[in-house]
Amino acid sequence: MSFARAFNPAFLGALTLPVTALSGLAAFAFLLTFVFSAQFRWLGLLGFAFFSSVCWGSYKVLSGIHGIARNLVEKINKKESLVLSTQHMLGSSGSTVFAFDAHNRKIAVCNTITGDYRIHDFSYLRAWRADKKTRIKNEIGVSGSAISGNKISGPAIHQRHCEFDFCLLLTVADADHPSIKIPLSSTEEAERWSAWLDTMFRG
Repeated sequence: MSFARAFNPAFLGALTLPVTALSGLAAFAFLLTFVFSAQFRWLGLLGFAFFSSVCWGSYKVLSGIHGIARNLVEKINKKESLVLSTQHMLGSSGSTVFAFDAHNRKIAVCNTITGDYRIHDFSYLRAWRADKKTRIKNEIGVSGSAISGNKISGPAIHQRHCEFDFCLLLTVADADHPSIKIPLSSTEEAERWSAWLDTMFRG
């Protein structure tokens, strides 16, 4: 049993997406330290090696989660004689995956944990929109007014808007569960999926 299958894909997907991104940025920062700082070159090399390993490991776990979704969709295609696309699987880093068959105008809603699925017509998906949450974070800097008697700037508190919890909100034809939230990695990914669905369903 693979590591990705042994744990909840939704949990792993939510964890590995930011870990992959942050470790990649950290690896790049340490690479710059190695290249441009002779004094801390050894530290840059160690940091680059460590965070590159973390990034690669997270990427492999994420690939495993996508593989579980892809295998399930391929199995549904064979069983139901459909042509669901394995290139456009909405939510493939979590436990709920939407796969689309443009030829037969069918949607498969799949559970990658249990292997269960439901087939719907395109009319099942009523609406969609990209969404995110925003919070204000206070940060302390040194760009305030100069301290009396010297040229040193005093502390200053700055407010920064942080975006998180990126997702695509779906409205479906289900009286019991009319709204489904699909977590995504960024605003750009959510907007790309929204545009793709616009083209598929309204184009």
